[in-house]
Amino acid sequence: MAILNVHLRTAVCIAAAAAAVFTARADTSAAAAAELREKLEEILPLTVRSLRATGIPGVYLLSSDSGMFHIYDSGGQIMIGEMFDKGSGASLLAAARGREVAARLGAVPAGDMIVFGPKNARRYVTVFTDIDCGYCRLLHQEMDALGRGGLQVRYLAFPRTGIGSESYDKAVSVWCAADRNRAMTEAKTGRPPPRRACDNPVADQFRLGQDLGVRGTPAVYLDDGTMLGGYLPAAELLRRAGLGG
Repeated sequence: MAILNVHLRTAVCIAAAAAAVFTARADTSAAAAAELREKLEEILPLTVRSLRATGIPGVYLLSSDSGMFHIYDSGGQIMIGEMFDKGSGASLLAAARGREVAARLGAVPAGDMIVFGPKNARRYVTVFTDIDCGYCRLLHQEMDALGRGGLQVRYLAFPRTGIGSESYDKAVSVWCAADRNRAMTEAKTGRPPPRRACDNPVADQFRLGQDLGVRGTPAVYLDDGTMLGGYLPAAELLRRAGLGG
């Protein structure tokens, strides 16, 4: 088992807390997980969202406001990092992160998204987008090519300057339009959308993006939760989705 440190700040905090006495059992019982969770929040600068047993004795999957990590509780010490399959070299953390991302994005109501592309698409991507983002506008120009390639694009709002900003107001105006797709396309040309207000999911989607670690736009996720990064030309995005050369 290879456990590598992937978060310097957290590692420093663990080192500083190394003298702390912790005698949790190295098993996967609910009591041990509860005790470990309490200790983690006590010694680390994070909020634990979930802590799940992996099936490997003493190893847990931590989801927190600082990201996802594997936790190894040896009884007297705690290690935090990433675990790899010894045979394939694959990151087990990446696979777990993908499953969680896919589940959280899959829980967003379809009616809260702005969707481009065929209804019977072979695959889809979920894209956190900002109305004023230059690379988001480039990506939007690829909608026809992506649709012809069998890829559906599901937009979620992520106004980079935050809730209450001008970009946030523009996103609200697009999401409140009678024809959201047309309003999105017009806004992506640089034409400010008419000011509108309604009950809308923009703030919730922005917070979801923050929870998933979105820092810039466009933030593109495959339907299996894999993070593809930012802007990609249509041909490359289709290739990464397994839909082209």
